[in-house]
Amino acid sequence: MNRTALKLTAAAAAALIGGLGLTACSDSSADSGDSATTTAAAAADSGKSGKSGKSGDATTITAGDTTVTTGGEWSASVDGTPVEITDATVVCAEQGDTISLSVGSTSATMDSATGLSAVLSTGDNPEVQAVGMGSTETGEALAYAAGIPGNEATATKNGNTYEITGVLTAADMNNPMAGPQEKSFELSVTCP
Repeated sequence: MNRTALKLTAAAAAALIGGLGLTACSDSSADSGDSATTTAAAAADSGKSGKSGKSGDATTITAGDTTVTTGGEWSASVDGTPVEITDATVVCAEQGDTISLSVGSTSATMDSATGLSAVLSTGDNPEVQAVGMGSTETGEALAYAAGIPGNEATATKNGNTYEITGVLTAADMNNPMAGPQEKSFELSVTCP
């Protein structure tokens, strides 16, 4: 893989993670005429730490054609090693024919932030558009973007559960001269 492909992958991951954060945190109350509705349901194991878990009370916010839900369950691994995120929260944001799935720590700091996200098409046979995983603590950044050589990803949907598997590009941002690597990943997210 050449440097251009690595730069494109890193840029896609940064845009993906940043865009999902903005989507999930935007204030829809300023939208003209759109009203937001919120519902909550209890979920066990609020704030569970580790490679998988549930992420607290479920909340749904709808504004226009955008629906954002928080809560839900997740699990992930890279090269068979479980991904751990302390105080993880699941955010699922659907707009038009795209759904964004994000998992991040509610207690993250600039020195210890870990998160993952995926963008898929909606429907019963979703196509993976992008996947990003990263940690400021370890310096590892991983990304899948369609069309990047060596990357592949497939997704299945069963009810509200999305299973995504494939190969993505990994880079150690603490040691960029080490060059990119290909790593396998598995990601499961259940939206409330």
